[in-house]
Amino acid sequence: MPPEFTRTGSYYRSRVKETEYWYLQASDVRRQVQQAPAKANSRGRYPVKYGNEPYQSLSAQQLFTEFPIMRSPQNGLAPTNYANGQKPGPIRAFYNEGDRMVFDVGYHDPARASECKQVEGQDEKTPFSLA
Repeated sequence: MPPEFTRTGSYYRSRVKETEYWYLQASDVRRQVQQAPAKANSRGRYPVKYGNEPYQSLSAQQLFTEFPIMRSPQNGLAPTNYANGQKPGPIRAFYNEGDRMVFDVGYHDPARASECKQVEGQDEKTPFSLA
């Protein structure tokens, strides 16, 4: 069943396997993008330059930054942001560091797994779809 916020506000919808990521509250995603660090710390991987090709039609201007988006809070839980060391999950925001007001939300799309490039038997880049 969709969360309460889908009846009262804007949200993003994904088609990932993890049900807790199916609905993302738009205001929470905006907050996470605004609070994302400008650079990864010495132990971190994110944020990174978006490297999947071909580029999708994204709203932000290139060069794109990619940053994990955590699930939206429900049932009284506090909002969270991705922190280095956590599993990043399937959802990403794509934005230009110079203007974080314009961004897109995408997800690793299990329906597009057959398009995934492999290097030495390992998945290199799973294609994204936009939410």
